[in-house]
Amino acid sequence: MLKYIAFPQYEFFLLLLLTLFVFLTAIAFFMIRKVKREHLKKIDEIKETRDFLNRIMMSMQEGILVLDKDYRVVMVNDYLLKLTGLSREEMKGMLCYTAFHGLEKECAECNLEETFKTGLSSTVVRRCRNKKKGGDFFDVEVYYHPVFDKEGNVIYVIESVKDISERLKYEEELSRSKKLAAVGTLAAGVAHEIGNPLASISSLAETIERKSDDTYIKGEIKVMASHIERISKIVRDLVDFSRPANYEFRMVQINDVVRDTVRLCKYDKKLEGIDVVTELTEGLSEVRTVKEKLVQIFMNLIWNAADAVSGKNGKGNIVITTGMDSGRGFKITFSDNGMGMSGEEMSKIFEPFYSTKSSGKGTGLGLFVSYGIIKNLGGSIEAESEKGKGSKFTVTLPKEN
Repeated sequence: MLKYIAFPQYEFFLLLLLTLFVFLTAIAFFMIRKVKREHLKKIDEIKETRDFLNRIMMSMQEGILVLDKDYRVVMVNDYLLKLTGLSREEMKGMLCYTAFHGLEKECAECNLEETFKTGLSSTVVRRCRNKKKGGDFFDVEVYYHPVFDKEGNVIYVIESVKDISERLKYEEELSRSKKLAAVGTLAAGVAHEIGNPLASISSLAETIERKSDDTYIKGEIKVMASHIERISKIVRDLVDFSRPANYEFRMVQINDVVRDTVRLCKYDKKLEGIDVVTELTEGLSEVRTVKEKLVQIFMNLIWNAADAVSGKNGKGNIVITTGMDSGRGFKITFSDNGMGMSGEEMSKIFEPFYSTKSSGKGTGLGLFVSYGIIKNLGGSIEAESEKGKGSKFTVTLPKEN
């Protein structure tokens, strides 16, 4: 029969090893839990930071666009989506020049490639088209910012896109206001220095015509008189828009003013073969203004539209509409299907002595004078046009509070 042999020293050693193993296992367990907690905490912090940065990006009131070297959209914020009218799904992975400009190749003014090469920030001003909202154009200021990897290589470029359409519009308005003020100051001097001598010349010409029996001289005097009248009209126009109107402000119905103006114009030879259509919103409240001045502005816009459609092949038409512009007041639009204007022409149409008409057909003061008059009445006049696609002029008048 076998006997149990005890080895006290080995039992103690094994017990010690077992205790040490349990202790180390417990330490390892707690260390793993600690590392896991710290790891999860880091993950939460990273997620929180990512969400925070994403909220910042999405909340910014200017467009943020991240592009790779192939000109493809990596990331885009909400503001830019509203600016372009495209969805996030449409934009992601899309070529930027296709998304913004509908082009098949890189834009000539783009600084993206240069930013990737040099790693330097830069700025350009561009004109873009909104693809989802009637194809309207809007002006933007684009800032290019490089994104570097650990080795200092540019891996992405952030484009910060700011809509500056309103700013440019206000700058243009300010420029025009300054011109109005300058011409207004000049007008009084012009009226005196040119108006009075013209009156003397006109009287002298009438006297010569009356006393002369020579047919040739009488004919030349008539030519002289027509040029004197042309100069006098220019002087009257310059003075008319700049000085305060002597007419009385009173409550008038916009639709009645439009009807009266069309009635005055419709028998003129300029409108032969041209359809003048009125689309008037009934039930409009009255507006406090100077009717005679409005008629002058409306007539000028109708004559300009008639000149624009006269050279068009096919049927010319002018459409006049009235209505309310939310937040601004009354809105009267004059649209035609004429020749339209280029961007360069559009930028000058409210300048004095600028005309798109052929020589001898206009002084270039009609729109300039209309602009000054409507400003004096507290309203505004704006133009939209595209070459070959007609023009639209919109007059707004403040609503009586």
